[in-house]
Amino acid sequence: MHEQKESAIFHERQPYQPNRGSRINKQDQRQAAIDMYGKDVIESAIEKQKGKEQELTAGFNEIFFAFANNKSHQLEADSIENVALAKRLHDHLCKYSFDCPVSTFKDIGYNYVQNEEFKEQLDQFGEGTAQYVCDAIIEYVNKNI
Repeated sequence: MHEQKESAIFHERQPYQPNRGSRINKQDQRQAAIDMYGKDVIESAIEKQKGKEQELTAGFNEIFFAFANNKSHQLEADSIENVALAKRLHDHLCKYSFDCPVSTFKDIGYNYVQNEEFKEQLDQFGEGTAQYVCDAIIEYVNKNI
């Protein structure tokens, strides 16, 4: 009975929607990304995403819901299942954004927790999801360096 209740709550959570309820505007976000990754990388990512926004967002939703589901089933963040999800997330970023080196992916993982906006978005999937994803990313990166 307890699992059914958790499952019902899980499906009511809001999916990932980039910039939803954002406290900073798109121009500020773009500039922050340029400062972090460089203008060429960001402009290339924008081009790569054109016309694929729904596919990009659906992929993020699928991956982040899977992380939240694993967390709700008390799988450890560094479990083989979550390391595989971190790989899927890394591959998704590389396919739709930029060729993301593993070391940069680690920084993105930390950013999911340290950046309040990212943390808030990921925690919409379930309390603590941002930290859980970060921990899975770190384990994935450590196994691939």
